Parts: sequence; structure tokens; C-alpha cells
Amino acid sequence: MKLKLKKLPLFRMTGLTRSILSYLVVFLFPFLIVSGIWFKTSKDSINQQVTLSARNHLLQLQSAFENNLMQLNDLSHQIPFDNKLSLAQTNHAYYATEGQQSLKKSRLAGSIVADVFLLYYDKPEALFSADGWLSLDVFLKEAKAESFAKNQVAELFQTKVPKLVNLASKTAISKRLYYLVPLQNQDQVAYGTAIYAIKDSSIQQLLDQSTFGEESSNFIVNKQNEVLFHTGKKELLTYLKEKEQLQQVTKKTHVKIEQQDYQIQALDKSSFDLAYISLVDPNNALDSVNQVQRNLLYFIGFILIIGAMVVYVLGRRSYQPMRQLEKLIANYTTQEVKEGEYAPSFVHERIEQFLDENKALHQEIKRQTPHAREQVLRKLIGDRIKTQAQLQLLLDSVHVKLTGQHFFVMTISTKENTLNEFSTEHDLLIEYLQTVKGKGYTAYATEILSTQVIAILVGYEEITGAKRIAEAFHHEIFDLVGLQLTIAIGDPVDNLIEINRSFIEALAALEYAYSQKSQKIIFYDALKDETKKAGIHYPDSEEMKLVQSLTQGDYAVATETIHALIEVGVKQGSPNAQKMFGFYLLNTLTKFASKIDSHDALMVAEKATDFHSLYDLEPNLLQIAQLLCALVQEKPQNKESQLKQELFDFINKNYAASQLSLEWLAEEFDMSVSYLSRFIKKESGLTFSKYIQELRLNKIKQALVETNRPIKDIIRDAGYYDVSNYTRKFRTIVGVTPGQYRTLHQN
Repeated sequence: MKLKLKKLPLFRMTGLTRSILSYLVVFLFPFLIVSGIWFKTSKDSINQQVTLSARNHLLQLQSAFENNLMQLNDLSHQIPFDNKLSLAQTNHAYYATEGQQSLKKSRLAGSIVADVFLLYYDKPEALFSADGWLSLDVFLKEAKAESFAKNQVAELFQTKVPKLVNLASKTAISKRLYYLVPLQNQDQVAYGTAIYAIKDSSIQQLLDQSTFGEESSNFIVNKQNEVLFHTGKKELLTYLKEKEQLQQVTKKTHVKIEQQDYQIQALDKSSFDLAYISLVDPNNALDSVNQVQRNLLYFIGFILIIGAMVVYVLGRRSYQPMRQLEKLIANYTTQEVKEGEYAPSFVHERIEQFLDENKALHQEIKRQTPHAREQVLRKLIGDRIKTQAQLQLLLDSVHVKLTGQHFFVMTISTKENTLNEFSTEHDLLIEYLQTVKGKGYTAYATEILSTQVIAILVGYEEITGAKRIAEAFHHEIFDLVGLQLTIAIGDPVDNLIEINRSFIEALAALEYAYSQKSQKIIFYDALKDETKKAGIHYPDSEEMKLVQSLTQGDYAVATETIHALIEVGVKQGSPNAQKMFGFYLLNTLTKFASKIDSHDALMVAEKATDFHSLYDLEPNLLQIAQLLCALVQEKPQNKESQLKQELFDFINKNYAASQLSLEWLAEEFDMSVSYLSRFIKKESGLTFSKYIQELRLNKIKQALVETNRPIKDIIRDAGYYDVSNYTRKFRTIVGVTPGQYRTLHQN
């Protein structure tokens, strides 16, 4: 078996190879398939484009040439209406010059016309031109058409329909083309012929413009299968001079001439009895196509090379986490395996084993998240988070996601007998308020034991509205616990880090609701129309907000409230009324100072009694508020803070005591077991037993790293007397034995 294992590495792929091959399969193979389809489609498309382009050039040639002929038809139709060109006028010695001028204009009007002649059937032996009369003999001599007889030409010129005629000999290379258009009088009786000499250069220009590069040849052919005009290779003209060859070519799509293949495009004879033929050398015509194909191949090859490099880089990068896992596993295994040779199944097996061993730990972390969330929320509404970055970090860590850009706090009092900490309704309500999501809003709650309230932090969209949310909560709570609880709502804020203001206002509104026994839903913003005391308008809402801001130690809110109260007092009217308002303000701060034993604040208050105006009093009030808030922040005066410090100090000193239990703590602090259990869970996020377990575990870890004492003595000193049982428990929780933990962390 061992011999076989030695041969296996020859064929076994490493994890890195597997990673790279997976990218090859996912990326390069589909790319090759798509590239092949793309290449074939591109080639077929370009070939088709070449064929269509050749045909379009022929259509352009046909349109340009025949439009010129139609223009000559229009010119001919105007001649019978020109009296200057009648036979009588042209024979007149004086008026003939006017007819010559008219012919010159007609010659200039046709872009392909070299000259214009008129043949009158009553005078068939001569032609009238822009230079005057000339005999047929002179005409044939000037046209170099001596091979034609005069009578033959006269008969040829007397046509009933427009037509093109060639007066060149059959052996001549160049053509002598004339376009003949019959002249008719008003009775539609032909009396002559307009003869237009076609300029070879103009036709050649049209042919040159319509060719598909040097590799194509175009031909204009009449109904007698004679080539009238051509451009391109001379050997093709020689081949097409034979009428039989020309007739066969028009019926084919490809032809072979002198061992060379040509592609044929032909347009059928038009209304002028002309055919248009194009012969394209495919080898030359496809040079550009072949170049495009080569460029595509180079491009695909380049992409393949770049893709292979990217695949290699991505493969190595994606394998980095696996390599880190391999190194980590290598530290905790005695099996000798070379680096990079861990099979994914082996890594998976080890990770699965680790997760199974630490399943209890993961579940504990999951259970602690709601308690950690409460701690963050209490810090937030207590104004103990100062920066936006710190706030966002804490919210993300406990999975708090508030909807919208507006925020406010609702408070519910737990002072009622039906909602104390021992009631079933209390537990149901706390569980329901952990996270509440509705249409356009999200809410999270935390219980403040010191003030005996449940604070609910709400984030909402502006369109939703705080009133609708409060009513929805009120109905849901009634359906859940069957109680009509009072809900107080602070003013909304746009910056979550300022939510403490809304919390203080909600506390003030809640206090006002209980003092007045008012409605079940009360908004701080609605406490504007308050009763006047002793004839002086003193807003209870602002007074309660001031007291609550001092209770929370929030000097910023206290300053803002004092300034608002001063402005209200200034509007009281008479100086005596303002004086009484100032004493009322001073009395409110003095009461709070006496409650928390702030001698410095009381001394400032005593000196401030001799004030002349409210504005004179304001600096002293702010100084008193600053002293009070500083004292609250420095020495938390609430029972909950004192209990937290004393309780956890006592636990930390006696964590290893065998008699440590909730009953013992309840006896020491003169409180009920259930209250202490709830308090410890709220403050630590753990149950009492879990907190003691974590505390002892941390003490053991610290001793393992910082001392060389025997492991059994460390475990016993932490309160565990069954050393072997706790060693197994330590390995389950931490993932390694106490000895391995010491070795890893001391090194």
C-alpha cells in the first residue's frame, strides 16, 4: 500500500493546480467557443458585405448613367417647342445662328454630352449642329466612322425610340457612342432625331466611381450583347467581346478566365435595354477580409495569453485563503504533508471538525448579540458616543440598521404594577421590542432599570410620520399584553448621534403624562399649551426637559433648555414677573443640586439670587448646570450604576469561591434573585452562570500565559476541582488543550 502511495503524487494535482484549472474551465474554454463562433460569424458577414458592396456599386452605376440619359430625353422633348430649331429657321441665313446658340445651351445642359446634332427627315443628307450645317460625309469623317455607309447611317439615325448606337468598327478598341432621341411635333409625328455624342471621359468617370477597387471590372452591355463601356482588366474585355461568352456570363455567379476565378454580379436589362455586369477577383477583393481575419486571430490569441495570465493570478489569489488554512492546520496536526498538497476534502474535514467542536461557542455568540445591542443603544441614548465613525462601527457590530433619515425615541414606564420586572407581560413586551420592523420604519428597544422605563429608538422615512408609528405600537402592545400603556414621544432629530435630545424629551413627556394623568400617547412637541403657575407662564415641558437633561448629565441639552426658558421669561411682561420667573428657574436647579449633594452648585445659586434681569441670571444658571452635569458624569448618582460597580467588583473578587451563586449575591446585596439575574444579563450580555464561566476561563488563560505554574493548580484555583473534566471542556471551548494554549501564546 505504501508503494502505491508513493506513485500517486505523479498524477495528483495540488490545490493551486485545481484552483487554476477551475478558472480555465470557467473562463478560457467558454471564451474559445464564443471566439470560434464570433470568428466564423465575422467571416461570413464580411464575405456577404463584399458581395453586397459589389452589387451596390453596380446599382449606383446604373442609376447615374440612366439618369443622365433621362435628362437627355427631357432636353429632346423641349426642342420641338423651340422655334429657333425648326427646319425653316435653321435654313434661314440670319436666324440659323440663333438655332446654333440653342444647341450650345443643350450641349452644356448634358453632363455626358460632347456635342448635339439634329437630323430632319425632310433633309436627311445633312445634320444641324452648334457650328451650323454639315453633311453626313463630314460627320462620319469627324466621328472616324468611315466604315459606315452614308445611307446606312441616315437610316440608323431615323429611329422611333431612344437608343444608343456605336459607330466604331468592330475591331476598334474605343467606342463612338451616340444617343438618339426622336423629335415629335404637336401631333406626335416624328419629324427628326436629336443625336447626342457621348463623352467617353464622363462615362469612364462613372465607371471608375462604381468599381469595387482595382480587383473588379464593370461593363455596360446593350441588348445586342455588345460591350458599350467598360473599366478594369483588358483580358476580361477580350473574353467578353464574344457575344456567346457574354450571354453565358450573365447566367452564372462565378466564371474562370485564364485560370483565374471571378465572382459575377449582373443587373438585368433596364428600360434602356442596357445590362450592367461586374466581375470581381475574389482573391484580391478579400485581401482586406483576410487581413481583418488575421487581426481577429491575433486579437483572440492576445486575449488568450492575457486570459491565461489573469487565470494564473486569480488562481493563486483565490488559493491564498486555502494556503492560510493549510498553514493553520499544519500547526495543529502531526500528519506530515508537503505544503500545497492538502486535498480540499482534508481541509474541509478539519474545518468541519473545528466547527463542530466550537458549535457551542458560536451559539453563545449568537445569543449574546441582543444583549450587546442593548449596551450600544444605551450608550447612544445616554450621549456616550461622540463621533459618527464610532457610532456606525458599533451599530454594524450589533446588526442595527435603522430605516430612513429621521429618528426619535419613545418611552414606556415599567412603574405600573402590571408591568414590573417579575410579570409575564414584561417578558413578552421586552421580547417583542427587541427589533420591530414596519412599513417605512425600524425600531430597537432597551430597558433602563435606573429610570424604570423602556426606551424605543425609531428610525423612519419622513412620509411615514411619528404619529402613525406611535399609534401602531400602542395597538400592537395592547394586542400582545392586553395593557393600555402610556407612550411618550420625543421630538425627531435628523442626526442619530443627537438622539439623546429626543430621549430626554420623551422622559419629560412621560413625567408630564403621569403628573397630569393625561392621554395614553403624548408628544413632547404637543406640550405647548400648559397652564400658568401663579399668573406666570412657566412651561412644564421645558422644566421637565431641563431636569431630565441634568439627570442624564447632558450639558448641551441643559444649556439649550435654559436659554429657551430665559427667552420665555423675558416675554412675561413686568420686571416683577420676570424676577419671579428667574427665582423659579433658580429654585429648579437648587432642588436638583440638593438631591445630588452638589455644594459648589448651591454656593453659586446662593450668590445668584441678587440678579437684576433674566439675562443677568443666565450665566449663573449655566454655571450651575455645568457643575451639576460634571458631577453626574463623574459620579453616577443612580442606583443602577452603583449596583453595577459594586456587584461586579464583588464577583471579580470572589469568582473562585465555591459558594458563589445568585442566592449568595441576593443575600449580600439584599435583592431578589430574579432581579439580580436580569440585571447581570442586561449589563454583561450573559447569564450569571455563563458570566462566571467566561470570567474563570479568562483568569485561567491569563495564568497559563503569564506564569509557569502547573496547569492543574491553575484550574483548581479558578474554582474547578475536576481537572480532567475541565480540560476537555477547555478544549471544546478554545479549540486546543490548556497545554497547547500555553505553548502557542507563550511562544
